[in-house]
Amino acid sequence: MRAALCRSYGGPEVVEVTDIDAPALGPGQVRVHIHVGAVNFPDVLVMANTYQVSVPLPFVPGSEYAGVVADVANDVAGLAPGDRVFGSVIVGAFAEEAVVAAGSLNRTPDAIDDRTAAAFGVAYKTAYHVLRSVASLQPGDELVVLGAGGGVGSAAVQLGAALGATVTAVASSPEKLDAARATRCPTGPTWWSTPSAATWPSPRCGRCATGAAS
Repeated sequence: MRAALCRSYGGPEVVEVTDIDAPALGPGQVRVHIHVGAVNFPDVLVMANTYQVSVPLPFVPGSEYAGVVADVANDVAGLAPGDRVFGSVIVGAFAEEAVVAAGSLNRTPDAIDDRTAAAFGVAYKTAYHVLRSVASLQPGDELVVLGAGGGVGSAAVQLGAALGATVTAVASSPEKLDAARATRCPTGPTWWSTPSAATWPSPRCGRCATGAAS
């Protein structure tokens, strides 16, 4: 099968696309034909060997994916070839196929495309953990999200609004704010700012002059 492969640690330039043997299917496992692999910042750290977990060489990078079940082990119930699924691993997603534990997979809803399913897990779980487990965000709270144009940032904007907070989304450029707006924050108001003297902090806090609401 075709896969991205790291034979040495480093930046993206160490990744090569090559043919490797498909992984064997073991008990409790599912073979997934991968349609989409999502790129996350931890993938870059793993490739550079600066992540909190060191992965021995060689390895196939990539932690998030979506695709279709190709085969299941004899002891796996509830999943069958053809089922649409998404999931995450430490490494192995940037390949045509991955073999994973059946319990690590989620069914992809019919209304969700593979690209959205593949990119959902890490960003939204991280944002939700920060907002609920760490910050204990409550309805009516004021939430300022820095880096709102990125994956975790845009997820935090959406989740913060859905949880009832008044959100100020901050990004370093108008283009990144446009990317954050494109995520279609479900509720409002959401305030959009760039970190300049003219627009930061939000005018809603009463300590600066101007800003814009969406």
